Parts: sequence; C-alpha cells; structure tokens
Amino acid sequence: MKPDLKLLTTFLKIAEAGGFSAAGRLHGLSQPTLSRHIQQLEQALGQRVFDRDTRNLSLTPVGQELLTLSSRLLEDFKRSFARLSEFVNGEKGRVVVMAVPTLAATIVPSAMARFAKTHPGVEVELREGFTQSILEAIPDNTAEIGMTIRPPPANEITFTPLMRDRFLAVGNDELKGFKGSLTWGELAQRPFIAFDRKSSIRIMTDEAFAKANVIVNARYECKELATIGALIAAGLGTTALPQLAVSYTFAAARTVPLMRPEVTRTLGILTSSRRSLSPAAQDFAACLTKQALLSQYSWTQTSPHAPKVR
Repeated sequence: MKPDLKLLTTFLKIAEAGGFSAAGRLHGLSQPTLSRHIQQLEQALGQRVFDRDTRNLSLTPVGQELLTLSSRLLEDFKRSFARLSEFVNGEKGRVVVMAVPTLAATIVPSAMARFAKTHPGVEVELREGFTQSILEAIPDNTAEIGMTIRPPPANEITFTPLMRDRFLAVGNDELKGFKGSLTWGELAQRPFIAFDRKSSIRIMTDEAFAKANVIVNARYECKELATIGALIAAGLGTTALPQLAVSYTFAAARTVPLMRPEVTRTLGILTSSRRSLSPAAQDFAACLTKQALLSQYSWTQTSPHAPKVR
C-alpha cells in the first residue's frame, strides 16, 4: 500500500467521530466523499477497516492497527510541517555570513544583536575573510551572505552597495601639525605600515601609490588591525586606512585626509545570483541593510545618487 494522507485523514476523522454521519457534520464533508475515501483505502489495503451495518460502526483488527499507526504518522507529519513553516517564516535556520575584518568588527555584530532580538531561533555564524575568499565562498555555498568591497562583475555574484568611505592617513606624532590633507606621495616619505597583501585594503593602497607614481617599501606588514594600531601608538610609522576602520579601531590616532588621488571604497552585500537565499538569510540581509543605513558611511549619507536598497 502506498501511503495517502488524504485517505488516512478521512479514516481518522470517522474513527474519532464514531461514525460517517458524525464525521460529516463535524468536518463539513459529504457522505459520498467519506464513503469513497474509505472504499479507496480498503481497496489499497485489501482489507476492511470498519465493520458496519445500518446501525453500528466498529473498527476491524486491521482498522485498530491502522488507527494507531496513522495517528502517529499524521502527528509526525504535523510536527514536521510546523518545523517547515518556522523555516519558511524565517523563525528557524542557520545563516553563515562572511565579512572583511573592518565590517566583521563593526556593522555585522550590531546587525547580529538586532537580529537576535527578532529571530531568537536562528543561528548566525560570522566568519572573517579577505575579499577573494568571500568571492569564492558565495558561489561554493560555504557562506550565504558576504560583506565586502564592490567586486569585479561576475555572473555568479550579486552586489548590493550599502556604504562608502574614504581613505585617510593614520599615524601618531608623524602627522602632528597637518591641518589640511596629505598626498600619497608625501605619505610614502614616511615609514609605512602595510596591511596584508591578500586584503582589499592593501590592494587599494598599492593602486593609490601606483597612481601617485611612488614606490613604497613597507617597514611592517600586518594581518590584524590591532597590530597596526599598536605599531602606530608606538610611533613606528603611519598607514592608510578607510575611515570606517579608523573610527572603530584607531580612535586615539591622528588622521589626515589623503589626496592625489582621493581614494574611496564601496562596501555592500554579496549574494549568489544563481541560488535563492533562505528565508532567515533574507531577513538577516535586510537587517544588515538597516544597520548600514544608520551609519554615517551609508550611501544615503554620502551620495546624492544612492541606489535604492530593498
């Protein structure tokens, strides 16, 4: 016999109501419909499930066994479907987010805290990574959402811009007295602290120095913002960082705007263009968007031509 939830449900309604007429009245079903379903069920089983005459209705031994099994089966189905409903509504699930270090230390945790209040049943896992690893993680489905700079156009990736910030010179006493701006050429004359070669910050600073036609031999190369901060605090050099990273990590450092060229970066959400986000991930992406819009670095704050984000 192939399980048929419709026939089993009809059988349970009749058995629990104690008869065809009572089940029909209770559930708004016609007698012919009830009789047809039971006939189909008995044909599938090859056995009767009810002993019945004009006055009495009782379960056969097969019907007794079917009552126990079908009750358990339908209850399991209801529980499973309830879990599915929670998933569809974004109330349950797991979301993996991969973000570059500056966003992983700033916007994403704030969004996670906001999200946890409205979606306590959803687990959000945050992973740090550089831009290239995020670009690989989204198509590979090892992360549903990425937070990084605008990548080159790709068929597998959708990028939604949310924030924009500019690069600043960051230092200690080396920048004392500068009230205006500093060129990349002038910055290159000071001991320079570089970020890791795999990071988007390093790629952008290298490009800026190249546009300024200067060559920089970094005195130090660091993987962590905290290390760069410690070297700056010790007076061991200067660096170039986006303003978002500076405001959250280098509050005590001196900063000067960098010019010639002026360098800005666009930050946003990466998702797969070939795979739908889970309901929970959709809700978390919306939460990230709201959190970014609260920032002074949001597109709405920095650009008169900000893209609309849904």
